[in-house]
Amino acid sequence: MGNGRILAVLTAMSLLSGCATAPTSPPVAVVTPAETPETKEAAPEIKNAQSLADEAKALVKQGSSQADLAKAVMLSNEAAALEPSDTAIALQHARHALAYTQTMTDIDQQAQIAEAGLRSMDASGLSGETLEPVAAYYRGALTGLVMQVQGLAAAGKLPELETLFKKSTQAPATESGGPWRALGMLYLKAPAWPTGIGDLELALENLEQATSSYPNHPYNHICLARALVEDGEPERAAEELNQGESLLKTTAWGGLGAAWQQEIAEIRRSLN
Repeated sequence: MGNGRILAVLTAMSLLSGCATAPTSPPVAVVTPAETPETKEAAPEIKNAQSLADEAKALVKQGSSQADLAKAVMLSNEAAALEPSDTAIALQHARHALAYTQTMTDIDQQAQIAEAGLRSMDASGLSGETLEPVAAYYRGALTGLVMQVQGLAAAGKLPELETLFKKSTQAPATESGGPWRALGMLYLKAPAWPTGIGDLELALENLEQATSSYPNHPYNHICLARALVEDGEPERAAEELNQGESLLKTTAWGGLGAAWQQEIAEIRRSLN
């Protein structure tokens, strides 16, 4: 789905009619009222990078709608463009970009949003071996979204992605087990040896760690269910789906919740 601002332009036109005969008395002088603070048109507010970033941050919380997430990404992107060297703003842009892409299904659109987040990280210097664990998580997650559309051309980047996610596990609380979840899904989806780093055993290990450490995050259960299906354990997979769905019903997850509910339905169909 596209993003952008819709400007509604309203044109008002007034018609003045005059009398054909000459006036019989002197014309009344037209007095223009003095300009006051109330009548003076307010100048448009010029926002700085931090105010834009703060406005974006206020929109992103558990239960945010897809529309709010889209606006937050736009504002964070603008803030990062104004202050490209600000690492905090760049990281926020990356975080908001990832949250927004999780509500989308079109991988091309996901990649476009992810690429913008990565550009902000690059501009601020959030790259390379000196990355902190939290930044490594978001960089890895956005890189993975871009790789989805690159197909076989991205196969050589899998070890780089693995390194980022391994580093991010030093901050496991990020997104409530996000690093273990991301690493587990990487091992689950990647081609197996000798062509790739895929490993079902490692996938299960990481996803079970995420679920046991952060059992209140529904997506941990959904991802573990996917791995259990691959491992030939449909009954356990169904249990994890039920737990994930129960958490979605008891807590507001907004646009993310709608996307995860669709994923639960998809996995359940594979069990039948």
